[in-house]
Amino acid sequence: MLRGKRTTITVDKVTTGYLLAKIGGYAATLGIESKAGKAQVRKWIQRQVKDEEAHLPEKNISQWVQSRIIHEIVDPALRSAFDKTRENLLTKTGD
Repeated sequence: MLRGKRTTITVDKVTTGYLLAKIGGYAATLGIESKAGKAQVRKWIQRQVKDEEAHLPEKNISQWVQSRIIHEIVDPALRSAFDKTRENLLTKTGD
């Protein structure tokens, strides 16, 4: 549920497969095609949406979710470097 309405979020199998491998657990051993794997990914996505509901975009929720997944699965050092670069860009442009 998003803002009180059912919403379809689409993410490709490769991306969700990487997420499942990252979050691990029993379902990860079964793979993204298993019911347990799909359920675990769905639960993770629902938690992200619920936690960030006040900050979600009005459109393109699937793209927002994909960016959250990439942020979750990327190496922490790369994530840190990206965040610093992004912060510097936002500071310079005032966005």
